[in-house]
Amino acid sequence: MASTYSAIKCPNCSRTAIEDDYYKTGELFICCDRCGYNYSKVIEHETMETINYKEEIIGGHGVFMVIKKSSGRELILLDGELNANQIEEFTKVFLESEVEQENSYLIYFEGGAFTILLGNPPEGFLLPFEESQEKEIKETIYFSV
Repeated sequence: MASTYSAIKCPNCSRTAIEDDYYKTGELFICCDRCGYNYSKVIEHETMETINYKEEIIGGHGVFMVIKKSSGRELILLDGELNANQIEEFTKVFLESEVEQENSYLIYFEGGAFTILLGNPPEGFLLPFEESQEKEIKETIYFSV
C-alpha cells in the first residue's frame, strides 16, 4: 500500500501530530503524542461501486509516557477526564524503581490547556506546530561554504 507520512498540526491541541495518509485507499490515521488525540478512517465495507469508511476518534485528553531503565517505553493516550484513582495509579507506576522519572511524564489536556502532573516532558514538547516546525528546520538545515 502507498502512503504519505507527514507532520501536521493536531486538530485537537494545535501541536505537532503525525498523519499517515493511505492516499490510494482513502484511509487516514492521525496520532498526537502531545495531547493523545488518535483519529482513524478505515475501510469498513467495499464493493465495486462504493467504499464505506469507519471513522473513530479516541484520546485527546493527555498522555502518560513511561520510560523504563531497562526495556523501552510505553505511551498511554488519555481518553477522558482523569479522576483521583487514575492519578494515584499513574503516580505509583511513575515512582517504580525501574522507571526513569527524569524522562517520563503525565500531561493532562483539557479546555485548550496542558497541565503537567508528573515529570518533565522533553524540551520543546509543548511548542505550537508552527514554532516546532521552524525549530526543526533550523536544526536540520546545514549550509556548507
